[in-house]
Amino acid sequence: MTGLTLYFAPGSSSMAVHIALHEVGAAFDARPMSFNKQDMRSAAFRTVNPAGKVPTLMIDGRPLTEVAGCLFYLARRFPEAKLLPVGDIEAEAQAVSWMSFIASTVHPARRGGLDHLNEVLEYKTAQERIEWAIGRCKG
Repeated sequence: MTGLTLYFAPGSSSMAVHIALHEVGAAFDARPMSFNKQDMRSAAFRTVNPAGKVPTLMIDGRPLTEVAGCLFYLARRFPEAKLLPVGDIEAEAQAVSWMSFIASTVHPARRGGLDHLNEVLEYKTAQERIEWAIGRCKG
């Protein structure tokens, strides 16, 4: 079994990886970090991830960063969890597209408040795409 350690910070997009680890049922060592304490700027953490960012998923001591990369790894490593569609390259690409969109657009937009988030999302379209993606993965 692969040894997994997740460095994450509550309130950040790294929580998606934390949730996914629970969803796939993987054993992992959780390392919560604090923005207030500037944990990601510490010399100790910079040896783990020189960029000083979360999420950082350590896989047998090797770092994997960025939400979409970590989620993709977990989905492929634990296919029985059905986090990604299987056997349909377009559906897989759409799922990766959504992971990237959520991490790079939705998560940062929430800082601007609900009205700003709704403008960014075009809520109805986003909701329809999310329902499509869930149906493709679980169906």
